[in-house]
Amino acid sequence: MQVIGRCFFFLVLLAWSGVASAQCDSIRQDVDPFDSTLVIAAPIVNVGYMVPSNFQTMDGFKIIEEGKALLSYSSNDSVGSFFMTLALAERNFQTIGSGDMNRIVIMTDSSRIEPVLNFSDKGTFDSSTNMRIYNHTCVIPMDLFYLFTVDPISKIRVYYDGGYKRTISLTPQQKERILNNLLCLGEEVGIFPIKP
Repeated sequence: MQVIGRCFFFLVLLAWSGVASAQCDSIRQDVDPFDSTLVIAAPIVNVGYMVPSNFQTMDGFKIIEEGKALLSYSSNDSVGSFFMTLALAERNFQTIGSGDMNRIVIMTDSSRIEPVLNFSDKGTFDSSTNMRIYNHTCVIPMDLFYLFTVDPISKIRVYYDGGYKRTISLTPQQKERILNNLLCLGEEVGIFPIKP
């Protein structure tokens, strides 16, 4: 009976590793021919819920995703960093300072709050939604990268200038996809699995 249990555990583990590697097939790698910068990117994940845009149709306002998240890794020579780029649709023109550690804050499942360094963006007008799309590119340090693989991201808050704040809550499926993308990126970069 013990032998059957061990074989079953081995088969489950083998099947899980096959599924994990199949999910990692969508990771993309590219090298810039001009400066040899390596960029590894995971698939884009919709974040938040479906919301009405400012684009009116015969059936009412066009419904769009609240935001999108792209996880990536970039390195040049021996320096490499993880990034999370958020694309959020906003109804009104907003501004956000660059390099401020308190403008984009991530909350994990355990309610841990971590601010991240961001690059500013003035947004671009999207005629298909009649809204401005803001790209918030955040640097994810290695310690936070490891943290987010064991304590998944549950909410993201953006503090714009003038006091306006936006909170994106992730659904369980979105949390799982982001976690999988983090693990796949880590595997592609060579920091997973952790070896003693």
